[in-house]
Amino acid sequence: MNKLLVGIGLLFIISGIILASTSEIVVNEPRAHVVNTSKKEWSVSGNLTAGDKIVIGFYPNFRWASITDVNDEYPYGFVEVVLDITDPYGNVTRFLWPWAKPASGVGLLLQDPTNIRVVSNGSLINPGFVEIGAFGGCGGIVRYSGLYNVSVFAVLGTKSGIPPAAIQIVKEIQVETKPYTGLLPAGISTSVLGSFCSIYGMKTKKTKKTKRMFLIKNRKK
Repeated sequence: MNKLLVGIGLLFIISGIILASTSEIVVNEPRAHVVNTSKKEWSVSGNLTAGDKIVIGFYPNFRWASITDVNDEYPYGFVEVVLDITDPYGNVTRFLWPWAKPASGVGLLLQDPTNIRVVSNGSLINPGFVEIGAFGGCGGIVRYSGLYNVSVFAVLGTKSGIPPAAIQIVKEIQVETKPYTGLLPAGISTSVLGSFCSIYGMKTKKTKKTKRMFLIKNRKK
């Protein structure tokens, strides 16, 4: 018997089973889910559940960039969005959210997350800059379940009465995924290879015995 081949085969079979089992592991991954979106409006509402982690997706109107104020910190122009998040009981969390032009002649505004300020906190847990997936901005964790309203109280630094291009309420959800499904083909292939290896090792045992029997008989003659 070729014990080495049989041993290697069994090792491959066990490894294949482990790989195949690993491919079925379920993992909860955080994903961004858009609760609601408003376009060219000053506010947006959405139902949330206590404990939801939220972030506000905000898209300034491109026309703001041409009529902005300047200062030493933002020499190319800036606006400050006064953003309110109102919970179901009327408690208001207010943010001061700066958006600045990155260079002269650039017709867009980019947020400055390092300078987001919480003016007052109504009920959000850990209010401030929040990132969920590709979204980043003002947010926190909601304390109560119910209808929340997000509104722009004012846009400082521009005389425009033009509303933002869009406002979104985005929350984090947990999605069940199988990140190791790619291991299943490898597990099956490894197990099959191990089976062939073990079978061949066992067959080799019979062949050697047959040869030995034949030699013994010839010697006796």
